[in-house]
Formats: sequence, structure tokens, C-alpha cells
Amino acid sequence: MDPRKLSELIPFLKKNNISAKKALSQNFLVDKNILENIINTARVSPGESILEIGPGPGGLTLSLLEAGAKVLAIEHDHQLASLLPKTLSNHNLTVKEDDILTTPLSQPMKVVANIPYHISTAIINRLAKHDTLYKEIYFTIQKDMAIRLCATQKMAGYNAFSLFTQYYFTPKIHFDIPLSCFYPKPKVTSALLSLKAKENKPLSDPTDFFLFVNRCFQKKRKMLRGIIKNKNLDDILAKINLHSTARPQELSLEDFLFIFRNLDR
Repeated sequence: MDPRKLSELIPFLKKNNISAKKALSQNFLVDKNILENIINTARVSPGESILEIGPGPGGLTLSLLEAGAKVLAIEHDHQLASLLPKTLSNHNLTVKEDDILTTPLSQPMKVVANIPYHISTAIINRLAKHDTLYKEIYFTIQKDMAIRLCATQKMAGYNAFSLFTQYYFTPKIHFDIPLSCFYPKPKVTSALLSLKAKENKPLSDPTDFFLFVNRCFQKKRKMLRGIIKNKNLDDILAKINLHSTARPQELSLEDFLFIFRNLDR
């Protein structure tokens, strides 16, 4: 069975009494050209170890295997996890029935996946904490979400999670993926997003920094002087050519880092 062909996928799903679950964001990639573009963009090479999250019936999985990759596919859905090794019998495929948000992560791999959109934030958060293992990540993701992750100061969608993502990764949108490339069709346009892990992080422990950024963005329409109560704020901001009337969405990641480091907390 080729899960990239609707003429084969739909009968397979019906035969096994499988319906796409909205609660798991199950919209299966079935366009072979798009899948090949993903493989080429991710530069998947023979023998390379790939982590795939949410393989479903295996459309992307099959394309990865055809490229010669060794695939570890983590699938939360019991029925799909049990069927995948049978439908795509291949010695380079390992299927693990588990939740990507809780399964142990220890093996360095490239990530290539059509992720469940409803937990995309949680997945990125988890992989960021393991960025020494996952230095290259390629996701199909909701386009609006991809735009927010790539947004910089003064751009629409720029928020605290944009900064979180850009602290750990360099994000890039490669191409759009139309609704027609999925079965069933989703209600939103998707995009292929890459996240390249940054080698050097500015802080040894960024926990307090992210709390600071989140606090600022909770009041993003307020001026900085109304959010940050510090007698040296004007002097700190002057060093980076900012004024206390600036608002959080006007500041870059580097601006936030400079302010955080220089505040007398």
C-alpha cells in the first residue's frame, strides 16, 4: 500500500476502520511532489537517522525510506502505530507507540515530520530543551504559526514565543503547502518550516530571561516604563538607542537580552 496515493489510502483506512481524529490533528500528507520537496529541502541522505513525529499511515515515512534514511517514527495513535510496520515493512523503519511530549529523547537525529498542529508549540518547546540532539528540524506546520515563529520586532504576530524559538533556533519558511495536499483537507494553509539550532546560547540558564520576556509581552501594549520598574531603565535603554516609551513588540531578541543582563534584579 502506498499511503501517498488516495486510491490506495482511502480503501486501506476504510478496511481498518480508521477515521482521521481531529483531537490528534490527523491530516495526512498525500502529495508525492510535496513530499519529495520536503525530502530534498531537508537534504535527507542514505543512512541518515531521522526522527519522524506523527507518521500516521506513512506517506512521509515512505518517502524518507525511499531516500535511504533510517527512520524512528513516534506515533501516539495505537491503531496507526501497530499497522505502520506491516504496511511499510522495511528494516530501516522503527515504529514506537508513544507521546513525543513524554517519550525519552537521547539519540542525535535530524527531525523531519508532519507534526500534529494542536501541540506544535509544546513540541518545539520540548525539542528546544534537547537542541544538542536535534540540530536540524523540518516541520510541516500551520502557516500562520510559522510566520509568528519567524517574526521579528514590529511585525504582525511577533510575541514571546517568537523570541523563545529564535533564542534556540534560526527559523525559516521554505514553501507553502496547499490544503489539497492533505487527506482529509485541513482548514488552514500549511508551510514547511526549518529550525536550525544555534551553537552558542547567550545565557547558561535562560529560565529567568523567558519569565522576563513573557511578563513584558503580557502587557505588550504598555510602554516599557510601565512594565519594568527600575531606576536605571532610561540609562540602559539609551545604550541601545531606545526610550522608555517603547513597547515590547518594538524590541529585538538582542534588545531584550541587553536589558535583562543590565537590570538590577
